Amino acid sequence: MSFTCQICFDEKSNRLELPRFATGNGDVLRSADCNHPICQECMATYVCVRVEEQRAFQLRCPVDGCSNELFEPDIQRLVNNKVMSKDVFRRFAALRARDFNARSK
Repeated sequence: MSFTCQICFDEKSNRLELPRFATGNGDVLRSADCNHPICQECMATYVCVRVEEQRAFQLRCPVDGCSNELFEPDIQRLVNNKVMSKDVFRRFAALRARDFNARSK
């Protein structure tokens, strides 16, 4: 199914889905996909910029007002789909681990 990306305005068919996401103990971190039409390439660029800014927490769908957060499995799918490098994913994971450790002190 094709759509017009709300970021680049190109006709695309490869949207990053953000399905329900829960922790191993059942805490729901994301209840449902927001379904915003953003292509994987634009989402990958958005994530790369946020990682460069060292802002790995509260990384949300870039549509204004959307509360759906992106988590490591979402970022890994961008890598698996070859629209983002493994290096960016590793940096994202390292930033989250570093920030989490700093917050827990």
